[in-house]
Amino acid sequence: MKTVAKISLAFGGAILIGGIAAGSWLYFNPNPIDEIKNAVRESLNDPESAKFSKITFNSQTGYGCGLVNARNKLGGYVGKKRFVVSIDDGDVSFDPEKEVPKAPAEQPLSLTMPSTSIGGAMNSLNATLARGREIDAYVAASSSARAENAAFQALVDAKCLNSPREGVYR
Repeated sequence: MKTVAKISLAFGGAILIGGIAAGSWLYFNPNPIDEIKNAVRESLNDPESAKFSKITFNSQTGYGCGLVNARNKLGGYVGKKRFVVSIDDGDVSFDPEKEVPKAPAEQPLSLTMPSTSIGGAMNSLNATLARGREIDAYVAASSSARAENAAFQALVDAKCLNSPREGVYR
């Protein structure tokens, strides 16, 4: 009987030590998906309302990506937004989703001669200059929106998609 007790005690001790080792490993090596969620929550207006989906972690780059839907300051859900998180420094980037502005309406070409008066010529010149400024503003705004959207997509491609992923969690 004493032998059985010694074996039971040794077996129980081994299980206890194994459990402590596993617990400390989990404590010191947290789940990267949890780290990603925590980093994103810290940058939201209402962290408790966050609903995550399609979270991935790339162990080669140390970045996580996914979608989050959370409430805004007014209390309404804003819809799913893409994000990229660096596990190392907790830096979170959200998709800017910049809308590319619509092009200014085309105006028919006028074949009439401008007025011979100085006032009429000035009005025609001012209208042409105003149209030029409108087109310049459109080009600048659309280029900026396209550049921001492309920069975020490049970040996603480089940090989340171009290397093998450890797993997709839903």
